[in-house]
Amino acid sequence: MTRQVDQLARHVRRLGNHELNELLLQLPKPTFAALVEVALARPVLPAGLLLRFEPAPGVDGWTVVACARAGNSAL
Repeated sequence: MTRQVDQLARHVRRLGNHELNELLLQLPKPTFAALVEVALARPVLPAGLLLRFEPAPGVDGWTVVACARAGNSAL
């Protein structure tokens, strides 16, 4: 299994921005959310920051919105 994961990781790293975007758009929302949680957990996603999905106007898709948790005055 590790070999397959390594091969997939190498393939994804070689993708250009457009190709990576297209791949990410095909993921189900829960899978995309889990990927974001893992990929941005450290050091980019500060404590107290939540991600939510909102319908994207004019397209069949969504926008990922980062927002501060209620009561978090640091953000």
